[in-house]
Amino acid sequence: MRNRHSGLGMIAGAILACASVVPAAADTLEDLGFTNGLVLQGSRSTQEVYFPMPANPVRPELRVDVNPSPLLDQLSSIQVLANDFPVASIPLRDGPGTHNIPIPPALARYDYLRIRFAADQALQREVLCFDNDTPAVWSHILPATRLTVDADGEEGVGVVWRRLTGTVPIALPSNPSMQDVEAALGLAVSLISRGAKPVMVGPGDASARIVIGRGSAPLSVEAMPDGNARLRVADTAAARALTEAAGAMRVIPAVAGVGAPTSLAATSDRVTFADLGVGLSEVQIFSEGTFEVEIPFNNLPPGRRPTAIRLFGRGPVMPPNNAMSVTMRVGQRVVWSETYRELVMMNGVLIPLPEEFIQHRMSIRLRFARIGFRPACDSSFLFAMSPSSEVILGDGYPRPTDFNGFYVSSDRPALVRVDVPAHEAVASIPAMATILSRAGARAHAIEVSAGARLDRPFLLLSRTAPSELNARALLRPDLGRVVLQDERNGARAEISPAAGLSVVQVAEAGGIPGLWFSPGSERSLTTPAVLSTGNVAVLDGSRIPASFDTRRQQVSVEEARMIETRGALSFLSQWRTELFIAGWVLLTVLVLLAVLRMRRKKG
Repeated sequence: MRNRHSGLGMIAGAILACASVVPAAADTLEDLGFTNGLVLQGSRSTQEVYFPMPANPVRPELRVDVNPSPLLDQLSSIQVLANDFPVASIPLRDGPGTHNIPIPPALARYDYLRIRFAADQALQREVLCFDNDTPAVWSHILPATRLTVDADGEEGVGVVWRRLTGTVPIALPSNPSMQDVEAALGLAVSLISRGAKPVMVGPGDASARIVIGRGSAPLSVEAMPDGNARLRVADTAAARALTEAAGAMRVIPAVAGVGAPTSLAATSDRVTFADLGVGLSEVQIFSEGTFEVEIPFNNLPPGRRPTAIRLFGRGPVMPPNNAMSVTMRVGQRVVWSETYRELVMMNGVLIPLPEEFIQHRMSIRLRFARIGFRPACDSSFLFAMSPSSEVILGDGYPRPTDFNGFYVSSDRPALVRVDVPAHEAVASIPAMATILSRAGARAHAIEVSAGARLDRPFLLLSRTAPSELNARALLRPDLGRVVLQDERNGARAEISPAAGLSVVQVAEAGGIPGLWFSPGSERSLTTPAVLSTGNVAVLDGSRIPASFDTRRQQVSVEEARMIETRGALSFLSQWRTELFIAGWVLLTVLVLLAVLRMRRKKG
């Protein structure tokens, strides 16, 4: 074990040691994954992002494109802070515009530059008791907002890795191993988590920005003909070192709950919000307010599921003739409500959680509404949720009924079992990485193997359903034609071995949840899709997959299994239970007939 850690340390050191002279690229909010920019909603709203920096930054400059609400008053502004140091205040009275802000070089000498936008905006400031907490108070930081920075001197592996944004082509050897697939999958998960789009290209493709395979060093930078640079990553150990060394926090709204190792014991019967790392903040309430809590399921102790929540929180003393109604919702369902007439205080309120909460990984939303409130001069107040609030746990993994409910635990590496040849799995890497990223997998903790025991939540890549899966609950497009029809929205999909479509299904193996990914043609995998609702998804390469919930009555399923096209062994394997029962019945009938015949002869 010591030698392994020493090797990883040497590789991580190579990230800083390896160098190549390449020009630095500018990053926009869109490059970082904020395709719609940032919205500052409310009088004191803040947003922050992390821009990757070159090793020796020169003349960094931030260009901010802003579009404010036309109803804001003359004093409204946005303060811009670089690593918590104010560098500019943007007045909003002139309407939409572009603002160039030089960044002091001393603030930019880090792997990432944290830019925070803090709004001070209102509709009216001098009108007594005017309510500025309205939807009309907003500003939009456009996705074209850009950080431009040059580099002086040489840049190493880590800098080139951090600058990979947008579409990132990845190439593997012509005969890859499972370790090559594992390395590429880990890098793809890391790229997706920061808003980039990994795509697979063939060996020797000149457009590849990452090449998997051994070169002169475990990690190295290679110059490209177009003046850019690409990375060569030797193996899984090098890929893990790269993702761990460059693991600075990024704020990407599309990512759901990135996992972190937990020290909680599997026998824990309760965990606090502080243990789970649930970020809590105060909510300001004027006439009403909302407090949303997301439980990071992948940080729960292994083999445990949430069954209830115990809340601790405190607000103000309500004025005479006032009351506060507090309602907790899971999705659209109200699961608890209480009215406070004096002190607004939750002192260990125990609320059972419905089954759909853990099946769909829903968020918890607390809504505060003041009763008897009159807006004329009543001030707002704060409610704070305590980090000592608890999640009560029960035994067993939650069984997901749709894709939202699937997550991987952080106590062990995410398990990806590949039951196809390694070279046939290459095209599926971006799609699998998209699923794993949404499920909370850590880029440096992914295990890819063939024939591994399914002993934890898993992603299985296989064209046929292995014996471990509960096959009776699955559709079998590998055995023939399957037609899915959803009467609600008219969606229809016809799947067969010849159609070349990829199919993902919610599955189960011995009580452990997982996803069965049956890959089709490379064309069906060109655009990885984000899976959410439904338990069956059909991918044909378009941006939006066809998702179906086969548990609903409105979804019809027609299966026509083509037994004659398969061999005798496959036929016997598929129908062995039925054939055994039929044979036993036939044998019993023959024995009875023989007994009756003998009795007749004796008679």
